[in-house]
Formats: sequence, C-alpha cells, structure tokens
Amino acid sequence: MINKENAALEGKSPPETAAALISEYGNYVYTIVFSRLRSCGTSEDIEECVSDIFIEAARDIGSSEFFSGDLKAALGTLAKRRAINYYKRLSAGNSKRTALTDDMDSGENILLNAERRDIQRQILGAVEALGKPDSEILLLKYYYCMSAGDIAKRVGMSSRNVQKHAERALGRLGELLEARGIRRNDL
Repeated sequence: MINKENAALEGKSPPETAAALISEYGNYVYTIVFSRLRSCGTSEDIEECVSDIFIEAARDIGSSEFFSGDLKAALGTLAKRRAINYYKRLSAGNSKRTALTDDMDSGENILLNAERRDIQRQILGAVEALGKPDSEILLLKYYYCMSAGDIAKRVGMSSRNVQKHAERALGRLGELLEARGIRRNDL
C-alpha cells in the first residue's frame, strides 16, 4: 500500500486501520521483530512488540510525516526501532548479552530474505497474470533455461514466434511490476 492507499486508511477508525495494516503487513513486521528479539524475548514479548507497532501506526497514520511516503518502508523502520527498544529493555538484566549488535547480522539476513521472498511472490504473480502462452514461455526460458527451439516444440510454435512472445511478455512484465512498485534495481 502506498500514498493513495494511505489516504484510504485515513478515514477509518484506529481499530479498522490496525486490522487493515495487520492483514497487509503482519508477516513482514513480525519477521522484523522476531529477528531482533528471538535471542532475548519470549513469543509473548514478540507479539506485544508487534501489537504496539500496529497500534502506533494506526494512531499516527493520518497525522505523521513519517507515513507520507511508502507505508511498507515506514512500517519496517518503525518495527526496527521498536524492536531495538524492546531488545534493550529485555536484555538489560541479561548479563550474557552486552551489545545489540550481537545478533544484527543474522537478523538483517532474515529481513532481507523476507523482502526477497515477497518480491519473488509478486514477480511470479505478475508472470502468471500475463496468461498463456506468455507466462509459460517466460518460465521455460528463464527458470528452466530452455532454448527458443525447445520451447517452440513444447508449446507448438515456431522459434521466431517464441522469441517475439518472450520480448513482448518481458515488456508487459516490466509494466506490471512497475505498477506493483517493483523497479529493476529492486531485483
């Protein structure tokens, strides 16, 4: 959800806004919080932190400059900050943990992997939205690394037609991905 969808949330009550945010970004925020708190917090601590994030987001979405841009990025930033605060609070009495950076690398990897999986799901959805035979041609060409000749035999077209379909489908795929907010440098 980006700017125009943020505006649609503004008219809703905080509980309705929180519910919409949780349904759209619940797994994303949970992954961020879990990656930060898994070493020092219980599942209840993690759930409490996630709840606090969505409550704060729902309360401030209409009034804060923080939410004027990309909502997913804003929620990610809020989740990281809130999880760090929880981490500090939870690990204050734990003498084994002395620095926040002990688990930062593995947490960042989890976050990057979650974002990558999200992008991959969106790409696959966009490829499927192209319909047959374009989606099939792109999958055979780029996922299975098949040649145009092999694809042509499989889908019952000439090699030249397969190449033309692939070129057009890539153009349409780029448009679909751009409409979903995915740019080439995100890949």
